[in-house]
Amino acid sequence: YLFDGAFVSNTAVLGDWIQVAQVANVDAFKPEAEAAADKNPALQKLTVKPEGKTDQESLVWSGDTLMDLQKLQALKMTIEKVGNQDYLFIESGGFDKKNSTDWKSLYTVMKRK
Repeated sequence: YLFDGAFVSNTAVLGDWIQVAQVANVDAFKPEAEAAADKNPALQKLTVKPEGKTDQESLVWSGDTLMDLQKLQALKMTIEKVGNQDYLFIESGGFDKKNSTDWKSLYTVMKRK
């Protein structure tokens, strides 16, 4: 991923989010199992602000990508509506050349506060 420095707006991701689960893929998420779900200790909450900013200095975003400047990762973000609730799915990262070729990042699942 190469960021050109130009911010791409995505109003759907703006707001305060709290983590509810960590899943292998979007289809694996079951809202009714939120309380017992595995969680990503690295990203418990996130406030996505306009112009690529967040409440965390090491995280910036553009379009559908959250950039972790500390770990040098570009993480895909997807909004999915499940029932009447919007959920933000963010790749959890962990990319490493040591991973096997069939390795896939987990997704951190967040819902609006």
